[in-house]
Amino acid sequence: MARRVAVIGGGVAMAQAALTLAELGVEVTVITPSTALGLDNTTDASATSSQDLLRIWPLLVRAASHPRISLYTNSRVEAIAGKQGEFTIKATRLPRYVRQDLCVGCGCCEEACSVKVPSLVDGRRVSHTAIHAPILGAKAVPSAYCIDK
Repeated sequence: MARRVAVIGGGVAMAQAALTLAELGVEVTVITPSTALGLDNTTDASATSSQDLLRIWPLLVRAASHPRISLYTNSRVEAIAGKQGEFTIKATRLPRYVRQDLCVGCGCCEEACSVKVPSLVDGRRVSHTAIHAPILGAKAVPSAYCIDK
């Protein structure tokens, strides 16, 4: 079995696959375009509502905090090269503009922010502040806030 693998995506299936591999002793790199786990609606349609995210939250926390899993949120894969068993992945991590290691997810910055940004949530137009939790109205993994520029 491979010693290191990359799992690309952001849904519940990705988190479960990464956790299973990590528990088998494999070093796992997770690359997801979302700012938090569980937001990849293209691959996991069941993770679209806040209630669904709260049900899967314990799995996401376990995956994100596992010592063999390296999590790269807000990232996109630029290129994959190599041959079978020896792949190299080039990925770009987009800025979140908030230091993930210092943010505790308290929401004080969101309360102080006066800039409103329109977006779509569950097919409805909503407005939120420019700095916000990765998942509007739900717990997120990781919980660090991000800024929309």
